[in-house]
Amino acid sequence: MDVDSLKYKFRTASILVKLILINAAIFIGFSLFSFLFQVDTSGLLQWFSVSSSFSKNLMKPWSLVPYSFLHAGLRHVLWNMLFLYWFGRIMLNLFSPKRFLTVYLLGAIAGALLFLVAYNVFPVFRSNV
Repeated sequence: MDVDSLKYKFRTASILVKLILINAAIFIGFSLFSFLFQVDTSGLLQWFSVSSSFSKNLMKPWSLVPYSFLHAGLRHVLWNMLFLYWFGRIMLNLFSPKRFLTVYLLGAIAGALLFLVAYNVFPVFRSNV
C-alpha cells in the first residue's frame, strides 16, 4: 500500500474512523517515542493534561481539548476507542459528521470542566495528606 492510497482512505473515511485513527496515532506516537528514546513521557503528558488546580489550568488553557486524545495505557485506549466506535455509530445516525465532531470536542471540554469543578468542590476527591 502506498502513501497516496493511505491518504485517500483517510480522506474518505468517516469522522468517527478519523477520530479513532488520530487517537491511536497519538497513543502509538507517545509510546514509540518513549520506547525508542528511553524517555519518561509523563512530564510531556502533564503539559497536555488537565490539572485539578484552577491556577495550573489558567497557565495552560489549551489542555482542555488535547487531554481527550491522551491515554494512560493500552487497555485505556482500547476501551475508549471501542466505546467511541459503538457510541459514535449511534450518534452519526442522529447527527451530521460536523455536529458529531462538535459534540465530541464540546464533550471533552465539558468533561474537563466537570472534573475541575468536582475535584475542587467535593471533599471526597481531596487527599488526606
